[in-house]
Amino acid sequence: MAKVDVSDTWKDKAVDFVVRFQELTGLTVDGKAGNDTNTKLDEIIKKYKEPPKEDGKAIKDAWNKFLDTLK
Repeated sequence: MAKVDVSDTWKDKAVDFVVRFQELTGLTVDGKAGNDTNTKLDEIIKKYKEPPKEDGKAIKDAWNKFLDTLK
């Protein structure tokens, strides 16, 4: 059985996520989670963090669809 260095695997997945996130949000794609990337991520998280009580399921579904596009 091959030894897997978890830290390298985690780093690769994190960079993949950042690149895909940057592509989908129109940011400059560099694979680094700098100020612009973090600001955009905070904006999205804030938008979906407290869903309106009348339509919480729709927002959760939209968030899950967004996460699926990052895979």
